[in-house]
Amino acid sequence: MSLLIPHTDKDYFGWMKKNPFGFVVNIKKQTLHRTNCPHITSDVGFPKGIFTEMENIKVCFNKMGEIQNWMVKKKMDFELYECRTCNPLGNKK
Repeated sequence: MSLLIPHTDKDYFGWMKKNPFGFVVNIKKQTLHRTNCPHITSDVGFPKGIFTEMENIKVCFNKMGEIQNWMVKKKMDFELYECRTCNPLGNKK
């Protein structure tokens, strides 16, 4: 299993660099992204730690089954919204 909950932005960006075809869920916003999405890849102009350390929990993974299993295990009962910019599952916008 390649699921990661990074605790620092360094770990977060490092995982995304090593997993260019992966997915990221922003738990606070309940949004699913691709790792190359511009909404989650640039820290320019933001304070250090903005992606992972300021109540912005991210879950990084490579297969949809991983996040689905994790959400069931953690009893997270909410619908994930697909980012309309990166269209992570390839559904129509």
